[in-house]
Amino acid sequence: FWDAADPNNPVRFQSENEFKSLGSISIVPFPSQLTVVKDGKADFANFTTITYTDELVRKHVEISATKGTKAYGKPLAIKETPATPEANSIHLSVDAEQPAEGYTLQVTDNGIRITASEAAGFFYALQTLKQLLPHQYFAESVQQVEWTLPYVEISDRPHLGHRGYMLDIARHFFNKEEVKRVLDIMAFYKMNRFHWHLTDDQGWRIEIPEYPRLTEVGAIRKGSFSNPGDGRAFYDDTEYGRGMWYSQDDLREIVAYAAERHIEIIPE
Repeated sequence: FWDAADPNNPVRFQSENEFKSLGSISIVPFPSQLTVVKDGKADFANFTTITYTDELVRKHVEISATKGTKAYGKPLAIKETPATPEANSIHLSVDAEQPAEGYTLQVTDNGIRITASEAAGFFYALQTLKQLLPHQYFAESVQQVEWTLPYVEISDRPHLGHRGYMLDIARHFFNKEEVKRVLDIMAFYKMNRFHWHLTDDQGWRIEIPEYPRLTEVGAIRKGSFSNPGDGRAFYDDTEYGRGMWYSQDDLREIVAYAAERHIEIIPE
């Protein structure tokens, strides 16, 4: 792991004991700094409210509260508050000293405290909080599990400004909802650049109203290259691509969906 405080030192854990104690906390990517402040676990049931001090985080708070309630089974109240956090709350407050996309997160018996300087930092802090909770958080129905969190103090910021993923849908098409699922997974792992390979000789996948034949003809191919791994490599004769393209409205919707998750789309 990289030590963000010293980019020339790739060793994040200085001893096997440190690795065993911190490595059991599953956060990907691992934070720049993470300290377990005491043994045991905080009971998530004690935290009944999500509070915030700035409108820039309201939407992120609402999405997290709604998603978590499905599995947790207990609604979290949401409200804007002054700078002083309430007891037993998950409190988000602005700290102008935090670096771009950076945040701090602290878990105590009295609540969870998150600070950041901008919306992206708060968003990434909430992704970390999700990873600290049991994985059943992502279920669509109430889960009977031990809803606890380790007592940690985290200070994090990205080591790299460009954290990207490339999807080639010229060859193998992903529909609109599948692309959104990819963006959700990227956001969970704090990736911020979606390289979208939209056109190639294998298929044209975006609507250009002035040139309709790009999709009427260019989206379709007579066959696809196959390599089963047994020494054979060939083109089959199965048509592929008919109707497999994105409308202008689809593209606008996906771009907006990505932006809400602090992901920039780089079209190719």
